[in-house]
Amino acid sequence: MLDITGQSTITSTQELLSTRNRKNVTDIYAIGSGLTSFMSSTTGNVFDTLKLPGITTTTHSGEADEVVGFTTLTMQNSSWNTIEFWDTTKSGDIEYITDEHGDTVYGDDNLPILAPNNATFTKTTIPSTLSTVQFRGSTASNECAGQFLLDWIDAIDASLPVGHTEQDLYDALANKTFEAENINWGVPGQSISISYNTLARIAHMNNGNNSGGVIRGYIMISDSTALTST
Repeated sequence: MLDITGQSTITSTQELLSTRNRKNVTDIYAIGSGLTSFMSSTTGNVFDTLKLPGITTTTHSGEADEVVGFTTLTMQNSSWNTIEFWDTTKSGDIEYITDEHGDTVYGDDNLPILAPNNATFTKTTIPSTLSTVQFRGSTASNECAGQFLLDWIDAIDASLPVGHTEQDLYDALANKTFEAENINWGVPGQSISISYNTLARIAHMNNGNNSGGVIRGYIMISDSTALTST
């Protein structure tokens, strides 16, 4: 397990996983870390649980809040059981533990002991700040990758104003980057179901420009509606 919950803000897992190639890490807890991007090991991981930050808000006395949103998910030759996103609100003010007299408490190293930052964690859906998803290598051949894409599209749909149109959703999807190779979804033995309507939504991602193999692979359509030209 790699647990960086609530630690100082970092922005990339490259040092944590890619550079050191920690392919045997199966659980990562990064809630409240301020992480904005996540990349699995270059040779792949089989994750049990990933707990990633959604939107992390750090408050400062007398200053504007610092808001950091998770933006990029890159999975290489990987699969997973669970991916969760957690919003966090925490204090960025430096405070020290004091005794009953209000005096600062010092540790054995003769340095003042930092007080907890009083963080609040809230489990949420895929954050609206997520703008790029990349499934490389064998990742997209796994059902979990297809389910994540469907959940992402649903989260984008739910973030739009009540009464929005399908075109509104298409416009929102156009601003999202989705890259995947070796897709193998909707095949016998999988529980995910992809309709013509869902396929049209996927096609609107990347500004509708999916030439050059940006999205490639095999999808078995599960739809009782006949395919027409309209």
